Amino acid sequence: MSAPNAKTINMEAAGWIERQDQVGWSEADQALFGVWLNQSTAHFIAYHRMQDTWQRSEKLVVLRTRTAPLPQESRSRVPLAFKALAGVLAAGILGAGVIFLARPGERTYATAIGERQTLKLSDGSKIELNTDTVVRVAQNDRDVVLERGEAFFQVQHDSKQPFAVTVGNRRVTDLGTKFDIRKDLDRVEVALVEGRARVDVLDAASARPTVLTPGDVMIAARQSVSLAKRPAASVADALGWRRDVIVFDHTSLAAAAEEINRYNRRKIVVADSDAAKLKIGGTFPVNGTMQLAEVARDLFKLRVDDRGDEIVISR
Repeated sequence: MSAPNAKTINMEAAGWIERQDQVGWSEADQALFGVWLNQSTAHFIAYHRMQDTWQRSEKLVVLRTRTAPLPQESRSRVPLAFKALAGVLAAGILGAGVIFLARPGERTYATAIGERQTLKLSDGSKIELNTDTVVRVAQNDRDVVLERGEAFFQVQHDSKQPFAVTVGNRRVTDLGTKFDIRKDLDRVEVALVEGRARVDVLDAASARPTVLTPGDVMIAARQSVSLAKRPAASVADALGWRRDVIVFDHTSLAAAAEEINRYNRRKIVVADSDAAKLKIGGTFPVNGTMQLAEVARDLFKLRVDDRGDEIVISR
């Protein structure tokens, strides 16, 4: 089944906004909306851009009512009107790798699956966004929230105005730094490449901050936190995405498939538990779905079934 196009996604986003504005919105509706919103970055982008458009239209309605009151039903007609604009807006909303979403005092940037973009901030700092990533940048360009995905930060240090990144329940503050942060569903990884950075736990007042030095990798999961020192070459391999490659070193086939899947809409499914444990090494392009499948077939003599949106690997 093909992925929804931009017009369809925007129509869905407009529909959600219209429903939220009506009486009777329930917890069940909210749960369904949450599932839809988190299905893809495209949904996230479309919804928030449509929401901004709707909020602006509401302000116009308020201005008009000061001079000429509108009928009671006029307010409910506005979402229907901008539903018709969904197709027109689609190219501008989903066609750009990095886009602006207007919010008070901040900008939101997002990349789609397979995209990588670099943001240049006013203070000289840079943020490189990996695939399927969303960040929010404050007006001062020194406070960032990583909503999801992965980003590499090259920070211009300013002791009077520290640069800080909030990710989950942690805040990473630069002390003259280059670092990478990756946020998965229930896991945050911070890798320090150059300089130093301080990591604070936001919801635990008694927790002591952790200061990272080059090669330190901190991984925080739901029930555990670990800190390890890795060789510079290992850290560089983990940042291969900045060169559009993924480096595997004795990586299980299942983990390799999961990593490749981050960058591609066409997914690899390792359907055999024994095959999933096989180890693989080498450098692959980020769009190397077929290359990984071919290695599984040619090196391990596994069965590869092309099913359109999925490539299934089994014995």
